[in-house]
Amino acid sequence: MMDWFMRSSLALRIGMTLYIVFEILAVPILSILTIHKKVGSVVRGTTIFMSFVLTVATPILIATPFEAEYLHLTEEDFGLYLALLFFVGMAIPFAITLSVDLFTLYRLRDPHNKWHAQIKYFQSDSGVVFLLQALLILLGAATLNLLAGFYSLINFPKQFRILSMIPVLVAIVLFPIILIKLWRKMLLLIQNVGEYPKG
Repeated sequence: MMDWFMRSSLALRIGMTLYIVFEILAVPILSILTIHKKVGSVVRGTTIFMSFVLTVATPILIATPFEAEYLHLTEEDFGLYLALLFFVGMAIPFAITLSVDLFTLYRLRDPHNKWHAQIKYFQSDSGVVFLLQALLILLGAATLNLLAGFYSLINFPKQFRILSMIPVLVAIVLFPIILIKLWRKMLLLIQNVGEYPKG
């Protein structure tokens, strides 16, 4: 029963609907409601948590109904298709959430703004920024997976098979370093945008 559902068009429609609601619309709407004090902490926390969970779940619901045979793809190409789908599926909510958070911080940072007190819900220790950090990790993993998918399409001669593993090992070592740097730069950007210029 579960296998039939996951491969049905119903799963695809549900996945698309959940993605649009929680990954594209939820954060902008939640931000507007938060600014105007129209939403409580429970709803805010639940929405942010659901947005994080569905970042992973919705691409699965969308991708599962399509098999390699249905799309006329080889197994390698289908794997690359899934990697690309996950990358795009995670990049879009990350870009939207970051843009909304930075824009909101910029608008609320003026102490004379009537909604200035609500800025705390968008600063570094807020739920929105925790969501951003989680999305950054997922996006980083999706990027690495996508690059691995492209790399797997390259057919190296047998005598270079061992040497061909060197870029893979370098990527595995550099990935955490790059991710940490991006993490710090994102938090610094959020902090700087939220500070009202003196003078």
